[in-house]
Amino acid sequence: KGMSVDERLAYQEAIELFREGRHAEASDAIDALLENGPTSQEALWLYARSLHLSDQPARAYRAYETLLERFPGNGLSDRERVKAAWSSLEEEAKKQRGIVRINSDPPGAKVTVDGQDQLGGATPFSIQLMPGRYSLRAQADGFPDHVEKIAVSGDEPTTVMLRLKAPKKAKARRLWQWGARAGVGD
Repeated sequence: KGMSVDERLAYQEAIELFREGRHAEASDAIDALLENGPTSQEALWLYARSLHLSDQPARAYRAYETLLERFPGNGLSDRERVKAAWSSLEEEAKKQRGIVRINSDPPGAKVTVDGQDQLGGATPFSIQLMPGRYSLRAQADGFPDHVEKIAVSGDEPTTVMLRLKAPKKAKARRLWQWGARAGVGD
């Protein structure tokens, strides 16, 4: 799969910054242009390497891990180099977990993190995650699922409020009930 136009622009800007030794700025350029992070192998490798060389071990670890997951088997060129970089950061990355406080409206929603039940729970709850991007899915009876992307840093706690929208039928029923009580239409 090739790069999108936005990813190509982010990659071109980041590669120039990387060549100039401005590694933190290279990863920032990719962050700024790509809301959901890089998807191509080239852009993801540049992103991970930029984070690694700019002394952001937890974020680099997560980016290398994503690269290994998205391109399994022979789908990743230079897999051994990526694995070595990923392994070299594991110990330091695990020390830099960030606290995430997750709330919902309505409370008591079941939340999964990146599709993994074992990382989630029923709101409100807190969890420690390595810095990086995550997808939260909130589920509650009578409400459509709510998905939200978050970015976690190891520097300060992240607080998230997941607002589930009431189904349209429930809204219409409440409006009808309000109208009936107010005498509308009599």
